[in-house]
Amino acid sequence: MHRPLFAGASPWARAVRSPRTALLAVAALAASLGLAALPAGAAPPAPPAAEASPAAQVQAQAQVLTWTAGDDFTAYASRPTTAVAGPTTIVFENSAATGNTTGMQHTLTFSTSDPAYNRDVYVDILADPYDSNGGRHQVDVVLTPGKYKFFCAIPGHGSMQGELIVTGGSADTTPPTVTASVSGNRNGDGAYVGSATVTLAASDSGSGVDKTEYSLDGGPFGIYSGPVTVTAPGQHTVSYRATDKAGNTSAAQSVSFTVVAPPAQDSTPPTASASVTGDRDANGAYVGAATVTLSATDTQSGVDRIEYSLNGAAFAAYSAPVTVNQPGQHTVAYRATDKAGNTSAPQSVSFTVVAPPAQDTTPPTASASVTGNRDANGAYVGSATVTLSATDEGSGVDRIEYSLDGAAFAHYHAPLTVNQAGQHTVAYRAIDKAGNTSAAQSVSFTVVAPPAQDSTPPTASASVTGDRDANGAYVGAATVTLSATDTQSGVDRIEYSLDGAAFTHYHSPLTVNQAGQHTVAYRATDKAGNTSAPQSVSFTVVAPPAQDTTPPTASASVSGNRDDSGAYVGSATVTLSATDTQSGVDRIEYSLNGAAYAAYSAPVTLNQPGQYTVSYRATDKAGNTSAPQSVSVRVVAPPSNDTTPPTATATVSGQRNDDGHYVGSATVTVSASDAGSGVARVEYAVDGGPFVAYSGPVTVNSPGAHTVSYRATDRAGNTSTVGSVTFEVVASAPGTTCPVVDSRATVVVGTVDSGVRNRPVRLECTINNLIKDEREWATHDKFVTHVETVTGQLYWNGKITYAEKAAIVKAAKQSGVGKPVGRDGYEKILSNRESFSQWRQAGAGGFTFKDGAISSKAEPGLGMLWYPVREYRNFSLKLQWRDDAPGEGRANSGVFVRFPRVDNHPDESRPEWVAIKYGHELQIFDRTDGDQYKSGSVYGFDRVDLADAHVTPKGTWNDYEIRVVDQHYQIYRNGELINEYVNAPGAVFSPPRADDPGTAGRQNPSGFIGLQNHGAGDLISFRNIRVAELPS
Repeated sequence: MHRPLFAGASPWARAVRSPRTALLAVAALAASLGLAALPAGAAPPAPPAAEASPAAQVQAQAQVLTWTAGDDFTAYASRPTTAVAGPTTIVFENSAATGNTTGMQHTLTFSTSDPAYNRDVYVDILADPYDSNGGRHQVDVVLTPGKYKFFCAIPGHGSMQGELIVTGGSADTTPPTVTASVSGNRNGDGAYVGSATVTLAASDSGSGVDKTEYSLDGGPFGIYSGPVTVTAPGQHTVSYRATDKAGNTSAAQSVSFTVVAPPAQDSTPPTASASVTGDRDANGAYVGAATVTLSATDTQSGVDRIEYSLNGAAFAAYSAPVTVNQPGQHTVAYRATDKAGNTSAPQSVSFTVVAPPAQDTTPPTASASVTGNRDANGAYVGSATVTLSATDEGSGVDRIEYSLDGAAFAHYHAPLTVNQAGQHTVAYRAIDKAGNTSAAQSVSFTVVAPPAQDSTPPTASASVTGDRDANGAYVGAATVTLSATDTQSGVDRIEYSLDGAAFTHYHSPLTVNQAGQHTVAYRATDKAGNTSAPQSVSFTVVAPPAQDTTPPTASASVSGNRDDSGAYVGSATVTLSATDTQSGVDRIEYSLNGAAYAAYSAPVTLNQPGQYTVSYRATDKAGNTSAPQSVSVRVVAPPSNDTTPPTATATVSGQRNDDGHYVGSATVTVSASDAGSGVARVEYAVDGGPFVAYSGPVTVNSPGAHTVSYRATDRAGNTSTVGSVTFEVVASAPGTTCPVVDSRATVVVGTVDSGVRNRPVRLECTINNLIKDEREWATHDKFVTHVETVTGQLYWNGKITYAEKAAIVKAAKQSGVGKPVGRDGYEKILSNRESFSQWRQAGAGGFTFKDGAISSKAEPGLGMLWYPVREYRNFSLKLQWRDDAPGEGRANSGVFVRFPRVDNHPDESRPEWVAIKYGHELQIFDRTDGDQYKSGSVYGFDRVDLADAHVTPKGTWNDYEIRVVDQHYQIYRNGELINEYVNAPGAVFSPPRADDPGTAGRQNPSGFIGLQNHGAGDLISFRNIRVAELPS
């Protein structure tokens, strides 16, 4: 291995790449147009003598310019200083032959951001004596006259730089392009009234325009120096041509028109108008500058001139839009005069200019997406559409450019459709209004020709679900779910017929609840019009068993602070619940102190001193009502003589270094107790700030010394003395702290197994910890660069071999990490209403779909939404969830994985409990109190504390990833591994549950996926649910 021999150097952690070039040729026409008036028939000025053309035109050959580098990192070993414009081969060699004995890398990079130099050539060559080219690389470019700046981009090599002066150029044999336009006031016949003005424009992309000539009505050609005005009435023809600096003259062209005498004397002044344009801020002020554009019309003699006055100055002639760039309030007055001498009354427009913000030096961010119909190999059938977008928080996006398959960059206006079969690459970049250009990125894809005409009908299938009796009949109802596939033109529609009726369109599963024998016939039609032969499924529905006559079971619990006599101090809260194993609970009602029964929807709080009796009852959906029960409660006022403040304490937790400082963050937990009236509130303040209500552990993650002050107040108004804890937080070294160690056997990148042995490489952190493929990456290229950097550092530190580094980088490139959804290897299983219809609800409650997300209903009872389409073996499940609990509450929910099919389970009749008892629930619960299993826990088996659950504010969308390989579980929250669990047989559910089978009953090699809804107050939302299969 070869390592840098100079202090402070570090290797570039990326694979050597081939040089890239971008060629931008810009031709500009710089012509100053004045105003010339010639009477009709007057000869134009004579042209100057023609310059002699070169005796011979020699086809320009590509010149070769060579740079070399060696051990010196302050200067190139050799470099050119001058060149001629035209095709050029640039050679850069950094090898033993050029004096490199240390293996040091160098680059040859041309500046494309410095406005003082040419920026039309992109050169960025990384040369390594040990790369596949032996350190010698070349690239073909086209140089234009001017100066180029070149430098070495390796950190610490900044002194390696210089300038290349380019002069001359190759022969130009293409004549200029000339256009003409005629302007003036025209009458109804199209003739110009009083005069017509001919304006010529010429451009040349080679040597440049040397002169433009014109001829009036067949006269001799003369030099064109500004617009030509013809006033003589009659028919006129202006011929014109242009010559470039290489002596090429364009073919003569002409424009014809008619001039007529103006009408009788004009006494009506012109009509003048003004408009103000520019970038405006939120207050309507123009940022940096405002441009005032004036115009005037006159239907008789025609407009002669427009004049303006800025901020009360004398009127001046208006010839072009007026730009005002001085900050402040401004007024532009304006007037117009016609050719008969009539002047309009002065008008004015006022506006404010403010100074622009600081100079923008940050380029825009550009992105691309590819859409279209794809085949099984991922190729786009018939065509692919590339949509580009860009954002810029500074000056704003000016334009987006793209290049298809290596062609020159062109302006992007609308999505680009590529319909030619083959492999394609679209490069793209964005430029902001400050001139900053983003680095070119690219997206590659394959387009294949559409298949031959589709003559094959779709394949249709049906499944019947529901509760079945011992004879196989469906009890109460049967649900028929139809589906169809078509590998060519695609499915257009599915139709069904119930018991011989006419076929009708199928939209969603069909529920049949009439007792008797039934047959559902079905067929499918594809988009080519092919219809499958009708098939059918038959089944029997029987009436449900006898009516439910058993009332629900209701219960009550009372909570609050109690004194020594058992009375509740200040207030008591009565919570009611009910269960019904048959038709289900319909409602709970309560009566306070003999009043009429009222519907129970939330715990009842009693806060007035006195004796209370709360009666309660429950009614099921069959109308059975339980016998009333009651609970008696006595509430007493808080002691009026309570003068003792509460006792408050605080503890600090987190990872500490040898100096006792907290690494990365520290978590402060405050608690309080009061033996009198009880604690009313706890407050805290950080670093001398205002006191705020304490609702859970406080995490401080900014480096430095900190003091957290705290106090508590009881219900009698007594406030404790302010206490405080002081500690210091230090920044964690990048990649050295791993709250949870990733212990997988091999290094897996996304869904690709590199085959490299996973092992600790930085303290307790393993290679898998450092790869961070679970994070959301902006692009695939950025993720691959990250992996190259990490593996490069590990290689240079002797932690992995070069072969292992190459294997991990290869796996990163093959992975879908950072690619758009749909190309990242993940299958969307819940993203729209159509996919939502494939999920089924088990148990109470349910979910509703809105705006791309599903939200649990505010209904009592435990339930689960599960995906019955397929089972998953080894997989990565990604989703987003949001805690929507009302008030100050926190939602209790979870994600179920690896559970068997819930219908007709032999040992558990409640479908939702099949997932609870025979699968694993990965908990979602961020509340400070309540259940001991917080977010990230494997419920009942592996607990994650609140401090390790990476809690976010309620209402935040959280990214959750659950990886299951064999019996190895990993849970990631917002890109951080928060729990790792091995599902070994023999573990017992905690706290113990009599009928729970433990992990011995959860050794399923595959299973289904489900989302829990826990109750009326545990509102939770999910979105973007997608799955990718993983290797064993």
